[in-house]
Amino acid sequence: SEAGSLLYMMIKTNIQHRGNFSRTKLQSTIAISRLCGGEIGDEFIHLQKTLEYVSKLSKKEFRDNPIGDEVVELVQRLFKVIRDSIKIDKYNYDPEMIVDLTYQVSLGYKESPDLRLAWLENLVSFHTNAQNFEEVAQCKFLIAGLIIEA
Repeated sequence: SEAGSLLYMMIKTNIQHRGNFSRTKLQSTIAISRLCGGEIGDEFIHLQKTLEYVSKLSKKEFRDNPIGDEVVELVQRLFKVIRDSIKIDKYNYDPEMIVDLTYQVSLGYKESPDLRLAWLENLVSFHTNAQNFEEVAQCKFLIAGLIIEA
């Protein structure tokens, strides 16, 4: 619950000082994407409980405020990242399926190049560990293309 309190405090501080927390939304989603991109285990249960705690705090404090809805939307987005990661982890015996699912998840973030980049970096890491250097190069070219487009 300390992690949830910290995330909630970051959201609240951004709202107080900037009037929004869009940067916190982006950075927390990227962080969860990178965190979930590695080997996963029982940590997801703790992560889900933390996010539920953040959602509960925001509903309580921002009951009649649209910002409360934005926090709930953020938590739902983070849950989606977790669900995608769990789906990928279910196929840890099949490297080709992991690659396909990771790439499909990255395509789901076309509207957010930073998130797509995080998932492509997860794919680079996977290919590097498997010593699939041609695939690493292809992913790096995709990443370079995203950076050029931005």
